[in-house]
Amino acid sequence: MATLERKRPVVLFRMTSDQFCDLPPSERFKLELLNGEVLMAARPAPTHQHFIFQLAIIIDQWIKAHKLGRILLDTLMKLNGVWTPAPDICFLKTAHLKRVQRKRIVGPVDLAVEVRVPFDAPFSPRLFPGLIIDLASLEW
Repeated sequence: MATLERKRPVVLFRMTSDQFCDLPPSERFKLELLNGEVLMAARPAPTHQHFIFQLAIIIDQWIKAHKLGRILLDTLMKLNGVWTPAPDICFLKTAHLKRVQRKRIVGPVDLAVEVRVPFDAPFSPRLFPGLIIDLASLEW
């Protein structure tokens, strides 16, 4: 059986954030809604996932020690009617935990981390506006 390796996400079709969140979850592909376009990408490699896990443990230890909030991994975040990305790691302050709903986070998170590794497609700020964060500006 032949397989095709994609280096960049594929645009499937257009829809709203609410329509997107009604789709069934996919175990084979990572789906995100960016600017109204459903993007499909291969699931991350095990080394990528292991790095995310280790980073989340470190961040979570700090958050728990200071009682700051909660970490969520690979969780959909509805920013508006056409933007529902799923950053690798999301942090929400305790005061913002009410944004967490059954299938997604509704509204912005306090910290979003998208890990890029050398073999990933180049990062595009056009796809993730507002998700580039100056860590020094965060109020911990």
